[in-house]
Amino acid sequence: MAIMMFAIFILSIFIPSVNLNQDVMKSLSYKFGTKLFECGERTNYTRAMARDILHIWEESYDLNHDETGCLVLCAMVRLELLDQQGNMIVENTEGFIRANGGDDSMVSFLIQLYSMCREKTSSISNGCKAAIELSKCFRAAIQQIGWVPDTTSLLVISYD
Repeated sequence: MAIMMFAIFILSIFIPSVNLNQDVMKSLSYKFGTKLFECGERTNYTRAMARDILHIWEESYDLNHDETGCLVLCAMVRLELLDQQGNMIVENTEGFIRANGGDDSMVSFLIQLYSMCREKTSSISNGCKAAIELSKCFRAAIQQIGWVPDTTSLLVISYD
């Protein structure tokens, strides 16, 4: 954990402007969240999964539904960020981040962060469980550097 925090610190010192990055993260979250809901509509969607999506950035919210991880995988494949084997399609991921306002340093940071979290969860054989654990790792790092987007304006429907 200490190594991960040090790596996040080192990576984050090269990334300027927290507010700009929060705006980019908000845009990424909106596009990604839309795909999560589309995937949910095509599956056996539960209220717990909807709550996970709506509250994913809340520090106190406990992401613990493996089936939400299945939605994460679905969204990443539908956005063409992952191939069918679960490997990141780097070129597409770079394009997705840039299309939402990310610059080169943010692209590099987010891809490295994803890779670091993927490595941390690589021993988990259940793909959905691994995806939710990877999401928790990613969220913790984004919280650590202060990039959590304000998504309250995106919460149009509440499932609580």
